[in-house]
Amino acid sequence: MKDVAFQKRFGQHLRDFRESRGLSIRQVEINGEIDRAIISKIETGSQTATLVTLHKILKAMGTTESEFFADFDSSDD
Repeated sequence: MKDVAFQKRFGQHLRDFRESRGLSIRQVEINGEIDRAIISKIETGSQTATLVTLHKILKAMGTTESEFFADFDSSDD
């Protein structure tokens, strides 16, 4: 169950991060050549992101893994 909670927290962080940059899923899809359905599933926690997919998403957002993870709390509740 903790994995599911982590996955949902991760997805919510990704969504918040994207929205804080004023980007839509469609913009990330176009910039990163990633299907928006996959992005949506990752953001809702129903699918995990591979490192390659996460890298593409973050690059499409114009950011780095370091910046993305700087304020992500991965600890258990």
